[in-house]
Amino acid sequence: NLHVGDVGHTLILGPTGSGKSTLLGFLMASHFRYPDAQIFAFDMGNSAFALCNGAGGDHYEIAGENSALAFYPLADIDRESERLWAADWLETLFALQGVTLAPRLRKDIHRALELLAASPKRTLTDLAHTLSEPVLRDALAHYTLSGSLGTLLDADHDGLADNAFQVFEMQHLMALGEKNVVPVMLYLFHRIERRLHGEPTLLVLDEAWLMLNSPIF
Repeated sequence: NLHVGDVGHTLILGPTGSGKSTLLGFLMASHFRYPDAQIFAFDMGNSAFALCNGAGGDHYEIAGENSALAFYPLADIDRESERLWAADWLETLFALQGVTLAPRLRKDIHRALELLAASPKRTLTDLAHTLSEPVLRDALAHYTLSGSLGTLLDADHDGLADNAFQVFEMQHLMALGEKNVVPVMLYLFHRIERRLHGEPTLLVLDEAWLMLNSPIF
């Protein structure tokens, strides 16, 4: 335990291969001595792969060549709080595609989400078909199955489980650029936020200097 009282400020220095990631793995493993503990780790280079699998966790290689992981961001928009989050998330997607949202466009997004909330199918493709404004449909296409990120964000079921130990390998995703990284990260952060109910929780960034190049982190 790195804490003295309520302060846990710690600096670890060492050259490549000296064991920094191994130490980080040891700290993660030790965290599970607390009842109801959970860990969400953002990894670079699969340094936590063996620990995660050995401990029965879920390891996700986001956007990896052989990864089948996909997300269903609008699954719960029948709940008002999720609809509000989805509207904000979608605004970010449209902004990343260069769309400035005038009031009529926001109204169209709100109307489409309301209609979709009453439907059993709530994929991004379903949303695109529900939007009436062509500029919104065109911008959203990048994140649907007709675009390059559809395999990640346009699923009809969600690949994330509720395991107490989840590791997200980020190397492939971080190479895709901001337009692709930001929507996925906002969704993952939202899912993690929904899991925070007072349990002892670690949010781990390995090779954080690479991740912090992205403003969203």
